[in-house]
Amino acid sequence: MKRIVFAIIVIATAVMCWYGCKKDEPEQEPKGSVFGTVLDKWKDTLINAKITLLNQANVVEDVRKTGSSGDYEFRDLKLGSYTLIAELSGYHSDTISPLAVKKMNVCADFTLRKTALRLSNDTIKLGTNDNAEFTIYNESRDDIAWWTIDENINWFSLNKTSNKIPANNIDKIQITIYRTQLKPGTNEVKLVINSSSHEYAELILSVVGEEVPVLNTKVSYSGGSTATFNGTITVKGSPEYKERGFVY
Repeated sequence: MKRIVFAIIVIATAVMCWYGCKKDEPEQEPKGSVFGTVLDKWKDTLINAKITLLNQANVVEDVRKTGSSGDYEFRDLKLGSYTLIAELSGYHSDTISPLAVKKMNVCADFTLRKTALRLSNDTIKLGTNDNAEFTIYNESRDDIAWWTIDENINWFSLNKTSNKIPANNIDKIQITIYRTQLKPGTNEVKLVINSSSHEYAELILSVVGEEVPVLNTKVSYSGGSTATFNGTITVKGSPEYKERGFVY
């Protein structure tokens, strides 16, 4: 009988100790993870895409790059709401927000759209030339059904202001300058090219117009039937030009 009582006491003590120890241990905070794949619209994997994870306060938590299979993963995340941004040069970025991490694994795949419209120049500066050229590139596998340029300036013209560009093709645009319509000094305009791919590109065209000569005159009269009339012609340029134009 004593042995039975002793055994019961030992078991009870062990259970109490185990319960007490377990109660003292801090509870493990639940964690989650986010994983996914980055593809283009043709389901090709995109390598080295930058994936940025932001927390609810819009602060960057972590950054990953996609591997050879276009995959990425963020582990040991606190449960909550996040924002994911996928970026890759030559493609339009994409964002998933809010992304709720409420379980162990959350899948978030991206499909990035390739940037189709690109220009050969972002700036064209003309000196004494009256003609220039730039190229519009379609770097997509899809046709650009149309592109258009708004042209409302009287000192230049384009050989075309709209057209279609097949996939992976180009369109060359010629510019003609009308110098008699230029104002003195720098004439500048921003050309905006819009397209059916819902993209736009910008080009700054800058041309220097001739400065108008400034004539300074002076008349000296000393009496009698004669007078002296002289003047200086000044053309403000770089460097400034001055010439004793005439004396009568």
